[in-house]
Amino acid sequence: MPSLKQKKHLLFVTPLYQPAIGGAATYFDTLSEYLKSKANIIVLTTYYMGSKRTEEKEGVTIYRIIPNLLTSPKILRYLFLPSISFLAMIFLSIKYKPICIHAHASTGVAFGPLLFSYLSRIPLFLDVQELFTPPWILRTGNIQKYVAFGPAVERRLLDIGILKEKIRTFIPINPPLVDEIAQKSKHRKNSKEFRIISIGELSKIKGVDILLSAFKLLSSKRGNTVKLTMIGDGPERTYCEDFINRHHLEKNIRLLGKQDYKTTLLSLKESNLVIIASRSESWCRVIIEAFRLEVPVIATDVGGIPLLIKNTITGILVKPNNPAQIAEATHSIMNKPALRKKLIKNGLHFVNSMLTWKQLSEEMYKMYDVDAT
Repeated sequence: MPSLKQKKHLLFVTPLYQPAIGGAATYFDTLSEYLKSKANIIVLTTYYMGSKRTEEKEGVTIYRIIPNLLTSPKILRYLFLPSISFLAMIFLSIKYKPICIHAHASTGVAFGPLLFSYLSRIPLFLDVQELFTPPWILRTGNIQKYVAFGPAVERRLLDIGILKEKIRTFIPINPPLVDEIAQKSKHRKNSKEFRIISIGELSKIKGVDILLSAFKLLSSKRGNTVKLTMIGDGPERTYCEDFINRHHLEKNIRLLGKQDYKTTLLSLKESNLVIIASRSESWCRVIIEAFRLEVPVIATDVGGIPLLIKNTITGILVKPNNPAQIAEATHSIMNKPALRKKLIKNGLHFVNSMLTWKQLSEEMYKMYDVDAT
């Protein structure tokens, strides 16, 4: 194995990185772990409370030097994040001379690296995980390839005029921790209660109002035998609290706020059902986590979700903005053990047929074309 000094440098730019929680943090952390034996990984990310601003970990050097303004008003994000990330790119480029940049298309954080790659001509590989990234962001920079998270994102890129040969489409896969919990965890589900879980931002786009309305319908017939745990935080937290209090559901619904990734997965594994009530989703990582942890899924028929869920085969699809249909689908899963077993079996088969992280990291490394630089 080559020494650290002999290996070339790859620069990752992500809005979040471990120990921060989120899909981007988990994705880039896992990718770093698999590629650090082949290259020196430099990570530029936002500051996370309680973490070191610079940290070195066996082939991975982390710079948490971008202010964490991700939930601040848009004007603040656009005023400060691009300029700070651009200056950080100049510093890291001089210090490490990276052969390429792999950036997450988070608009505030990404624009600085995109502009820097355009001016410096350092090749950039852009991860696109959402359907709402502005087209002008997606066309800025010396972009060699677009890494599309699922066919729905690929279609969006094609629709705005990105050439198909510049797009590499991958289906996001579970990090190793999910397999570890699936194999080792011995938690048992409480047979006296039917536990429903929702994981994600408390926002209108994630359909928290629809979820709560559906649960109210469900609890009116099932009483205290059904429980809902909501993991996540966001702009609609006050709405959720008011709804729970107004309808006297304090004994049925728990708002846990943000939890670390392992705690979230353990809560998911202990649940009888996960519900995704989103109004829009490019891709939903919670679904493949649930498949692996053998938890049935009800989800809205939006974005990239139908690519994962075939109705009554790997999960139950419902129309968006339809609390009654969610409640009805939940009744079906509760009343039909054979359906529940079928969904679990087929979901597990689906996730076991996906790429492994070893295979995905090798594909990424080939895409960077490190050996040719």
